[in-house]
Amino acid sequence: MNKRYIQNSIIKEMSIIKRLSTKLPNDMLNYQPHQNVRTAIDLLQYLSICGTSMLGFWLDDKGYFDTVRQKASSVTKENFISKMDEEIALVEKYFSSITEEELKSKMVTLPGGNQETLGVALLDSSVKWLTAYKMQLFLYIKISTGAELKTPDLWRLTEIEVA
Repeated sequence: MNKRYIQNSIIKEMSIIKRLSTKLPNDMLNYQPHQNVRTAIDLLQYLSICGTSMLGFWLDDKGYFDTVRQKASSVTKENFISKMDEEIALVEKYFSSITEEELKSKMVTLPGGNQETLGVALLDSSVKWLTAYKMQLFLYIKISTGAELKTPDLWRLTEIEVA
């Protein structure tokens, strides 16, 4: 398990999500393709915490989810990028305290009750959740706005990431 690889994967997903969020017009924040799915603003709020929620739970505080819910509810389109920057800083903080050995040997419990090593659990939570919900944001933007987004916009860093 490579600590730097997992950390960089999480941060890259967050960076791409930041860029995609700039493509979502303010008048589409209540866009909801179906009543049983999140609105665009709900999706941004979830994206603002899903990359660090389990890290915080496993490494910091078992009561972390109450804090996470409050953080997510305060996210708006206007502060989304700064909130994601805070999340990236939090990823860096947490990873500075994790060793390669802990990734391989520390056992944690995933939502649903499965036990995995910390490294596998981070791939199965933070990395996968960010990737999946990034795709949902991408589709919301394409469907609701007709924006000129292409599949590579899901994985490449452009515009605000290089600034």
